Amino acid sequence: MTIQVRGQSAGGRQWKNCVLGLTNGQLRSESSARKSISAQRTSSLPRKLARALATPENVQCIFFGVATALKCPAESAARLRVSEKQFVLDHAVMMKNEPWFRHLKPEDWCQHLGVITDAGNAVEGIKGVVTGNNRAHFTLPLVQTGTRCIAGYVHAAYSPEEQELSIAHVKVDEEHMGLGLGGMLIDAAEEHSESIGWKCRNTALSVLKANARARRCYEKAGFRVASGSAASWGKKTLHVWSEWQKLRKVHKSALKTSVKT
Repeated sequence: MTIQVRGQSAGGRQWKNCVLGLTNGQLRSESSARKSISAQRTSSLPRKLARALATPENVQCIFFGVATALKCPAESAARLRVSEKQFVLDHAVMMKNEPWFRHLKPEDWCQHLGVITDAGNAVEGIKGVVTGNNRAHFTLPLVQTGTRCIAGYVHAAYSPEEQELSIAHVKVDEEHMGLGLGGMLIDAAEEHSESIGWKCRNTALSVLKANARARRCYEKAGFRVASGSAASWGKKTLHVWSEWQKLRKVHKSALKTSVKT
């Protein structure tokens, strides 16, 4: 299977405009932000990127015309950054009606969602992960099998002390939501972590209590609430909105072990 990576541009100015438009509380700017990100997703890139992932053994979890890829060329980092920007925007718009929303900056959203604000540093960081240079993290792209375009991703890290797979981001592009692909990304992350030798007993992630759609996805995947804490937004003045829920489930590899014993 080959993958065509589209939307390489991840300019800092475009990113800043996307979220700054939202902080002014302008719904038209929200629409423009989404259109800007959508345009970055669909712009053309060199064909050699499509050939970089042409091997069948690089594909797993094919479902509803999409699949997860186990390896990703460094050149795809900017396209993954586009989905990461959308991940931040998805969270920001949930709070757009709050009176303090307009006072927040892009840096505030990024800080609380574990996303690097600067586009250049972010793309370089993603390159290090997708090429395997950072062995404590991995990112698996979600790919359309027909168009060979990236349609989302899952990013995860390993805590050897706790023997836990920590999923930081699960992002499915808007046009592919509602198909169960978030659960597929979680399955793929668990399978991949086992294949690279991570010894995991549990899988964990955090989600906003207000994010009902995401919580339904995680509940279907077997996650249950382990703890909760107030979600604060901003730097100088903290605004409490919703709650971060820490969710946890038994890792698939641990289930296999318990069945064998």
